[in-house]
Amino acid sequence: MQRIIGRIVATWLLSGVATVALGAPILLDRHPERVVSMDITEQSRETVGKAAPVKGPWRIVHTIKGVRTWEAPIPVRPRTLFFHRPPSGMKLEWKKPDGKTKRIKHVDGLAGTSRPNTWAFSADAIQVRRPVSSGVPGEGEYRVRYARAKTREQGLNRNMTDVSLADFVFRSVQVGDTNRHGLHLPAPSEIQFLVDVPSGGQLRFEAGILPPESAMAGAASDGATLSIQVHQSDTTTILNTIAVTEGFETHRVDLSSYAGQTITLGLKSSPGATSTLDYVFVAEPTVYTPQDNAQQVVLIFIDTLRADAMGLYGYERDTSPKLDAWAEDAAVFTQTRSVAPWTLPSARTMVTGTHPERWDKIDRLQDRLAKQGWATGMVAGNVYLSSNFEMADGWGTHRCVNWPQGSMQIRRGEAFLEAHDDQPSFLLLHLMDMHLPYTEPIGYRSLFVDEVPKGVDATGYFLRNEVTRMARTGGDVAKAYVRGRYDNNMRYLDDQIAAFLGGLRENAVVLITSDHGEEFWEHGGFEHGHTLYDELLRVPMILRGPGVKAGRFDAPTSLLDVAPTLAVMTGVDASGMIGEDLLSLADGTATDRFASRPLSFGRPLYGLRRWGSLHGGIKYSSFEGDEEIYDLRADPGEQSNIIDTHSPAPLRQALSTALERPYAPVRRLVLNKSSSEDTVRV
Repeated sequence: MQRIIGRIVATWLLSGVATVALGAPILLDRHPERVVSMDITEQSRETVGKAAPVKGPWRIVHTIKGVRTWEAPIPVRPRTLFFHRPPSGMKLEWKKPDGKTKRIKHVDGLAGTSRPNTWAFSADAIQVRRPVSSGVPGEGEYRVRYARAKTREQGLNRNMTDVSLADFVFRSVQVGDTNRHGLHLPAPSEIQFLVDVPSGGQLRFEAGILPPESAMAGAASDGATLSIQVHQSDTTTILNTIAVTEGFETHRVDLSSYAGQTITLGLKSSPGATSTLDYVFVAEPTVYTPQDNAQQVVLIFIDTLRADAMGLYGYERDTSPKLDAWAEDAAVFTQTRSVAPWTLPSARTMVTGTHPERWDKIDRLQDRLAKQGWATGMVAGNVYLSSNFEMADGWGTHRCVNWPQGSMQIRRGEAFLEAHDDQPSFLLLHLMDMHLPYTEPIGYRSLFVDEVPKGVDATGYFLRNEVTRMARTGGDVAKAYVRGRYDNNMRYLDDQIAAFLGGLRENAVVLITSDHGEEFWEHGGFEHGHTLYDELLRVPMILRGPGVKAGRFDAPTSLLDVAPTLAVMTGVDASGMIGEDLLSLADGTATDRFASRPLSFGRPLYGLRRWGSLHGGIKYSSFEGDEEIYDLRADPGEQSNIIDTHSPAPLRQALSTALERPYAPVRRLVLNKSSSEDTVRV
């Protein structure tokens, strides 16, 4: 194949490069202002076709009723967490023996195994079903058409994208379930940084070749090399040269002989026999001095955990004995509320310290820490926390699978901390077990379940439609069973989290919270995302670490306070965050400020807009013109609406103040269809 390789060279004026504390780690991929020069190849392939051929090799999966299922590596990266249907725009084309092209129908699961000329897929493979007589598919007989993969593939080639050179090189990439932040250096390329080498300095990074987003017919990377170089005057010293292939590996390069010096550090990628598809990526290149007792900060995010499901918040069941004991040395905030009754807006507020609508207008906590030399990692288990919803943005490492069990998440979290054991590290550990479909291990299934409703498989798990059907037919017995299964999962997580906490350093900072709770028919409904009652909004908030005063604190707090608190505890800038530092509540210096500020919430997942506020113990909400007011001091269960005796005007103003934008209730008139010919006047 004829190659056309161009060069782009850029130079920055190095003014004000000292952006991190002296001696702190420097993540080179977070400091483009330190670049001396970049020499980046223009392309690693000539074109990207509209469809990617399925090359093979093919293997037989099974044969049912004369239909054989063949499987081969998928030639695109679908970036989805669900495989019951293809992502929008993804199609499979078949080149028939007569030369004509036909689109094949996607049929998921067992329903398609005996249906010829259908297909299914996973993150790594594609399956086609054919009559046994058709034999093995030929190379290129099937093609995947997926416009997003084409666009992403073009984004890996400098001359096929219109982003800036800095954005092309300094970026995040996804392979499988993992996003990594780093430097995109398709071979041949070179980047040079001005670096102050600390005492005992090392360069740590992961390197690998990115698989193509859309495969190229008859082509694959033949490997590349990455050289670590030091440039001084007219002398270039090669410190190490490593082979780079698909699959990321960790490497360390000793810089200690340059301690105390300012050097020009170069990373140079070189192709093998050809440069085709040599997408070299260097993840989290960090210059640092290894530490024996590096700081650890862990934000444990337990999805769907209502505060009153834990013993330390007054629950009569023994669901959290180990966390209850651990929290005796922690600050326990008893009146924390979320900003929404579902995951995405709540999670965005956790790491920004502001309203979720400002997600892309403020530096997130993980970005701020990374710029100060911290390793940052998020282990997620909910599609709303995936890269599909921008939740991988800013993290050094972000891993997401859908509905994992707690033990798996904790292993992944431990692996991240172990990999960054000798540098400051921030981990957001997300646990999904309190969320449907309730997957607690068999050994926990009967802990808080007194009676299994008729027709229910106690060894299985269920989804929302099954729960609502059970509640209709099984009444209180079914509802008690569902709540028992929820509580079982809390006890399971209590064991898992306690073991994880026991492995952290004594100086670790740990904050435990949730995005929202769960409704168990207190107001007639089940699950979450639809109302603003406290069973959905009131969540745990537990903080423990050096300098944290232990005790119980009853002033209203919010998920807005998570990021500012951790920013203060790690010494990073908290500008732009509107939440408060919880340490100032725990030490008594800001009790009045917390008590006097109004809190706001809203943004339901289902239905029309709902908004609410909490101020002075009075809770207000508005939905479709109906307003509700509850005095939580006298009526914590929100059973008695006092709208008839309390004016909503000051509570509307509290909502406006908390949202930092005007709020006014309005009426909307919706006309039903009618056969009347009468004129309607408003």
